[in-house]
Amino acid sequence: MKTDDLINSLVADQRRAPARTGKILAILLPLSLIISVAVFLIELHMRDDFLTALGSWRYLFKFLSGGSIGLFGLILLLEMARPEQSPRRVLRWLPLALAPLLISVAMEFMIHSIASPWCR
Repeated sequence: MKTDDLINSLVADQRRAPARTGKILAILLPLSLIISVAVFLIELHMRDDFLTALGSWRYLFKFLSGGSIGLFGLILLLEMARPEQSPRRVLRWLPLALAPLLISVAMEFMIHSIASPWCR
């Protein structure tokens, strides 16, 4: 018996249709975001100067860096959820996912090198 025949026979033996990954994630991702924000607010508390910090580029880059890496991870997860897919197509986008992090690190280095008394 070939692998494809085995898989097809196993699928035929199921009593219900397999769940769609996209449908499950459409429900669970917003739910997990709500739960994580609730846990953050209850356990870690919001910083007192949140609105002031929100105007800082450093604070915004934290969200942008985390969001881009998280989005890349989600896309990679969806790609790898199918056995016939290869991660090569998605891995080409890894530098784009890491770009906000690299830009913010470069900006910090530039700011500190200008402000440092040893660089003068």
